[in-house]
Amino acid sequence: MWALEYGIRRRGPAPPWKLEGICHSCAKCCEMPTIQVGPATMRISLLRRLFLLWQRRINGFDLVETDGDAGTMSFRCAHFDWSTRRCDSYASRPWMCRDYPRGLMDQPWPELFEGCGYRVQLRK
Repeated sequence: MWALEYGIRRRGPAPPWKLEGICHSCAKCCEMPTIQVGPATMRISLLRRLFLLWQRRINGFDLVETDGDAGTMSFRCAHFDWSTRRCDSYASRPWMCRDYPRGLMDQPWPELFEGCGYRVQLRK
């Protein structure tokens, strides 16, 4: 599924933002992965249960909180080791983890975590 989304994104217009910098390995993006979901997933019980089942079984994400206004679900990752601040499954981590923060470049105003080594710049 991610390959289809990635292919579609690559064929479309370039996002208005570009990403600069490097990862400082702060792991703030790993502490509580947050996924924006559509209104149907938020409102339709069966879709929501399937989505959460997928996140748990495939990605190792356990739901922590839901923000209905923002349309987001935040998770605790079973693969994140809090003592070492590292992923115990880095080589097989989910696509959303591999794509961070590039996946934010399509948003109206991408926000990165404080202290993140990446910077978002408007394309000229």
